[in-house]
Amino acid sequence: MNMRFINRLKNGCLCVIVAAVATLLLSNFWGGPSVTLSRIVGILDLIAMAGLVFCIVRLYQCGMLGKGMSPGSLPLPEKSRLDILKEHGEYDRSRQEKPYTYEFRMGGKVPAILEKYDYSKYLQGVEPGTDEVAFRMLDFVCDHFHHGPTARAVNGNLTKQIKQYEKTEYVTNCRGLSKLLSSLLLLNGIKARFVTCRPYEEPFNDCHVVVDCVLPSGKRIMLDPTYRLYLMDKQGEYLSIEGLRKALLTDEEITYNPNAGYNGGTFGPKDLADYRDYMAKNLIRISSGVLFADGKEEWDVRQVILVPKGYPIENFKYNGNFVFNDEAFWRI
Repeated sequence: MNMRFINRLKNGCLCVIVAAVATLLLSNFWGGPSVTLSRIVGILDLIAMAGLVFCIVRLYQCGMLGKGMSPGSLPLPEKSRLDILKEHGEYDRSRQEKPYTYEFRMGGKVPAILEKYDYSKYLQGVEPGTDEVAFRMLDFVCDHFHHGPTARAVNGNLTKQIKQYEKTEYVTNCRGLSKLLSSLLLLNGIKARFVTCRPYEEPFNDCHVVVDCVLPSGKRIMLDPTYRLYLMDKQGEYLSIEGLRKALLTDEEITYNPNAGYNGGTFGPKDLADYRDYMAKNLIRISSGVLFADGKEEWDVRQVILVPKGYPIENFKYNGNFVFNDEAFWRI
């Protein structure tokens, strides 16, 4: 358990106990308190009771009351994010899991709403069925839609999503941007899915959603529309999500595309260092849907969550979607 949380909990309990004792002393000392003092004492009683209830609830949620930890709760260890990732670097491919298969629905008619944003111009001079199409779609999303940390993604197909974002000044979160990009890639006949990268702890305050893409050339690449970003190893080969995770585990050098940047800004060495730390946090659990088509959500049909060897899934009430074979998870 997080020791800082325990210390805060202890201090909170101590304050509640002191308040309760003070209330009792005041009541006994004054004997027959006035109406005003009675109200004060009554308020203190309520505060003390509310504090005690809060502490009991938090103790139960954290597993300090009853047997073990409550379902769906997993505290963050007192270690660096990279150390946590390295301790969970391997997968257990021999562990039994519910079988699943992926389905991609690609192609289709271009939604008329895209032409409001000069969609066809992004494909001018680009040969269909080439890798450049994917990078043009990344530019299309990042040129017209922006990230907001408190914004939300919307459900539905491309047309419905865009109409909604027109009402919110074209701002969405990482999930919304990745959904837009994956739908555009599928529209162009490119295998792609948006993937949620989650941290170790549960519940968590932050995760990150990116796009897992198989380029027409057959190369695998991670596209992150939040930063207009894709990564390469020191040989210049594109990094997939799986490849990025391996690079973080082995402290390998990575580079980035020159036009990367957050909401039209720039992206430099410090940003890369921060991104490495950020993704070290978020590459513990990796989840995906199994049906990939415009308008389909990650949880439609079935959601699969890849977890590393030794990850305590028994702490989760609903763990039937956990999978353990990384080779099968990445085989699209």
